[in-house]
Amino acid sequence: MDIKNKILLIWPWNPNHFRTHELFPIGLGHLANLISRDFFNLMILDCSLNDILPTSEQFKQALLDFHPDVVGISWWSNNTPIVETTIRSIKSTLPDALVCVGGPHATAIGHLLIKNDLIDFVFVGESEINFASLLKAISIYGGYPDESICKSIGGLIFKNSQGQYFSTAQSFVENLDNLGRIDYERLQLPAYHNQGYYYGGKLMKVNTEHSAPIVTSRGCPYNCTYCMGPILNGHKIRRNSIDHIIQTIEILYHDFGVKYLTIADDNFTFNPAWAEEVCLRIAHLSLSDLTIGTPNGVRMSRLTASLLYAMHSAGWKEITIAPESGSPRTLFAMRKKVDLGIVPKVVEMCHSADLKVSAFFIIGYPNETLEDIELTEKFIYEVNFDFVGISIFQPLPGTAMFNKLVEDAIIPRGFIPGHYQEITFKHPFLSPEVLCDEYNRIWNDFRKFKGLPIKNRHVASIRAQDVVSTFI
Repeated sequence: MDIKNKILLIWPWNPNHFRTHELFPIGLGHLANLISRDFFNLMILDCSLNDILPTSEQFKQALLDFHPDVVGISWWSNNTPIVETTIRSIKSTLPDALVCVGGPHATAIGHLLIKNDLIDFVFVGESEINFASLLKAISIYGGYPDESICKSIGGLIFKNSQGQYFSTAQSFVENLDNLGRIDYERLQLPAYHNQGYYYGGKLMKVNTEHSAPIVTSRGCPYNCTYCMGPILNGHKIRRNSIDHIIQTIEILYHDFGVKYLTIADDNFTFNPAWAEEVCLRIAHLSLSDLTIGTPNGVRMSRLTASLLYAMHSAGWKEITIAPESGSPRTLFAMRKKVDLGIVPKVVEMCHSADLKVSAFFIIGYPNETLEDIELTEKFIYEVNFDFVGISIFQPLPGTAMFNKLVEDAIIPRGFIPGHYQEITFKHPFLSPEVLCDEYNRIWNDFRKFKGLPIKNRHVASIRAQDVVSTFI
């Protein structure tokens, strides 16, 4: 091919620009890694990192200068208004560019998004290999591929020339090593460091440390009603090879100066023997100043004393667990399979391995009453947690609880969630003011009780009105 197709991958701007300090576009790294440099000219436009608004002249000029044939956009539900504005800007500036969307929001409601004329393709779930297949087809056809070709690509929602909509079965990457290695340089990890990027380690953050995330496994066998995990990555757990993991850690440590590594898996400890082997291999690297964390949380029932000691030897200083509630009634509504009786024992076991313990809790679940929240507060004080992170429940599109709230007419179908310190919908049993006050009181009282110097960056707030998608 004499002229390479131009592919633009966009990490959208975020109105909460501070999120640049916590979110790194690791997913775009997998996409970029699988796009052939022989056939495609690839550019990544990180609007969050570079503070480029989709309505700005800078954004329009970037589009005109590169003039992509295909644009891929990562779409998270709570950033929907910005993503929709981004897509409008793309199509008004480059009407012939093919727009592809993927990510959690696209996975959740792709069947609705494809009906919008501004979107050409929607990818569901793990789309790295499928996106590369679509690009190859676009290159061969010189534009929108034939319907039969599109039907051969997994996890794709598209429309044919007659305006009919089709979707193919979601597919999952069995061997994660086939995704290759993330190009952290291309994703501008050093620039993120310069802006203070740091994810995890609430108890031991050191501002001068360089941080980076890796993902070593995908999949979740559970069915919590608030979580997108198994919807995105399926129920079967798949893992990278340990050699791949170790080589990635060495690259980040030696080439990027990373001293705090976050394993951003949902189920790193699901197989304790495998996780222990990973930890022992890391410990054998003898990187004495490397700290490791699992800030997304680990499954309490899968922790063993030997695994915790191995984690400590590898560089863990803190363990994050997720009881989510102290109310059995709320846990039942969440389908959160956790025995609250084991939590104190797990915390004691972590402390015995010289590991501090952070715990996640959610308040404001749709079935909750003030009494349920009081049970959670009581539980927080009864267990010797070193730190607790409290979130206000957000209905995430695609989850079972979101669908129930829509069915019960509590939220509209196009409802967009907010951040986790924001009350975004009318709770059936609690007024927004009461829920807001409860959040702030519990958060501040716990810090005072523990003598923590950490200040919450966000004060719980009440969203003035529903934020609803304009694309469906």
